[in-house]
Amino acid sequence: MPRTLRRPPDRLSPRAPRAPAMTGPAHLELTPEERLLLTAEVRGAQAQARSASLQATFGDLLAAVETGSVPEPLLGALEAVLAVGLESGHIRRTHRPDGEQAALRVYARTPRARAARAQAEAVTEALAPLLGHPLHALHLHPTAPGALTLTLEAGSTTLRLRFDATGVRVAAVEVG
Repeated sequence: MPRTLRRPPDRLSPRAPRAPAMTGPAHLELTPEERLLLTAEVRGAQAQARSASLQATFGDLLAAVETGSVPEPLLGALEAVLAVGLESGHIRRTHRPDGEQAALRVYARTPRARAARAQAEAVTEALAPLLGHPLHALHLHPTAPGALTLTLEAGSTTLRLRFDATGVRVAAVEVG
């Protein structure tokens, strides 16, 4: 009888906070090039914001970007501006490939990016026991809107990975 090991809720769980607390400085420092790009992007986001509270948040973010130092409480708003601009292709169209690279460098220093790297490292670690074993089965199943489960069977191990809007995580490991 296979033994199923379920991962306890941790930083990879969708119920957990999206990003770990900052381990570095309490501010994200920006280069002059990054400030210029982000000033334009945040102004655009502020102009499109419908609620007064969101406009105020973007106003605070704009002031921080203009000084070149974004404090931790505003990093969620910065992540949102970068995510929308990068995912939609807007930053690349507006600021060319160099601007997109600058935005990606800023995003890589955010808590959300650090959380995504941690998810990827955890999944890579979970895949390691499969190395060297022949792959017996591979199944990809849609499990919910925008969510997929990938099942890998190699040797005596079955590994289930879940992909959804929160990222990728190990759903279950069966050994035996």
